[in-house]
Amino acid sequence: MYEGKNISWYKDYYNPTLRMQLEIKGYLVDKEKNILYSGFFNDMKGKLGKIISTYPDLKEKMKWVKTDQEYIEILRLYDSRLDRK
Repeated sequence: MYEGKNISWYKDYYNPTLRMQLEIKGYLVDKEKNILYSGFFNDMKGKLGKIISTYPDLKEKMKWVKTDQEYIEILRLYDSRLDRK
């Protein structure tokens, strides 16, 4: 979904043969390829909120995020701010 210099976001789609429902998992990975979050997509918003908590403006934007594109925009902004440190 997004590959940045300092943080990346991946999605995994899994459909077990005996289940009718598609499972969607999300992964947040840092620049050293350490997994910061691995789990169901619905829970990712809370984890990402904790990761970006040092930037109140980004945390405020997280309250209104609904689409993948909006998540990607927040990750881009966060990624660019880490480059300035």
